Amino acid sequence: MGHNPKYRQWTVESWRGFAPTVSDMHRYQWATYAMCQRCALEIDVNLPLLIRTKGRDYSLWGRTTSCRRRFCGGRMWFFTHPHRAEGWFMMEAAKRPVTPPDTA
Repeated sequence: MGHNPKYRQWTVESWRGFAPTVSDMHRYQWATYAMCQRCALEIDVNLPLLIRTKGRDYSLWGRTTSCRRRFCGGRMWFFTHPHRAEGWFMMEAAKRPVTPPDTA
């Protein structure tokens, strides 16, 4: 079964808007994992457990967590694979518009 070509044009911001919460990600069957930037440990995220512990409106977008490997001390970033997408996306925070400082 192929992928719908319209989803190739979607950006990370598009996917973030489509499923902003862990409840949405679970509903749409998105695979999600966390990876440590220091030791490269990868751990699957259990979305139903996360919903039970943090609530339906919790969001992983823009979040990190401490590494689960003993004595690592690194930070784990979250990645997701939307059901209809062709690849994995880092769940980074939304880009904030830059406001120039007041020069007056």
